[in-house]
Amino acid sequence: MDEQRLRDVEYWSTPDVLSYQAQTIPDKIALEFIGGESYSYKDIWQRAKAVAAGLKTQGVQPGDKIGVLLTNRMEYCEIWWGCHLAGGVLVPINTELLGSLLSHTINLSEVNLLVIEQDLLPRLENIVETIPALKTVILVSEGDASGDDMPWRTISFESLRGNPADAPASDAKFSDLACLMFTSGTTGPSKAVMMPHGHCYLFGLSTIDNLDFGSEDTYYVTLPMFHINAMMMQIYGSLIAGAKAVIRKKFSASNWIGDIAKYN
Repeated sequence: MDEQRLRDVEYWSTPDVLSYQAQTIPDKIALEFIGGESYSYKDIWQRAKAVAAGLKTQGVQPGDKIGVLLTNRMEYCEIWWGCHLAGGVLVPINTELLGSLLSHTINLSEVNLLVIEQDLLPRLENIVETIPALKTVILVSEGDASGDDMPWRTISFESLRGNPADAPASDAKFSDLACLMFTSGTTGPSKAVMMPHGHCYLFGLSTIDNLDFGSEDTYYVTLPMFHINAMMMQIYGSLIAGAKAVIRKKFSASNWIGDIAKYN
């Protein structure tokens, strides 16, 4: 790691981190999904640019709020990074939310474009009358995207990906809003915490500093990506360090010891 760059706020944004690692360690594995594929730093940067190009085609403007209702999978990372490269604000949504709690999250954050898994789509359809501002749904599915006569436009995630060469150039600064991260809602409806790029970066940097985490280490991730621990401290911390994150869809009591032995 370049210690000077690591602590220079000029580089405290997702696009800066990804582009730098893609240039310096392009062939190193950045992410490995247990039971799925592995992706190098070059791969993930290209995927981020492809999604950013697609979002641009969809009319996404800097500052637009993009919701994500996905389990732990590569598409989550792609929309996270593509959103930031396009200048958007990511809104991670708890995949356990239903009914009024889900509509509260979507409405409060002013999401008008949402990325969602096919299995979770019925939750959205059940609250259709309470989320009038939602205009576009990006569906992650194995088959063709279908809106089922819903008021929003539905397209597939596969068709969202554009030409990486058409991705917008990033001018993200550490002070620009990057995420609306919702609180747990223990004492009432969840609140949206406004997190600029610098705030997100510091969560990753704290992992590096407090755990003495470096580029030769591997982070085992089983927490849901919508949670700040998995997203910012574990995955983003790994990317900042130039390390590898190994991601399981969810925690498994019968597999975790074997996972650690295998991926250590």
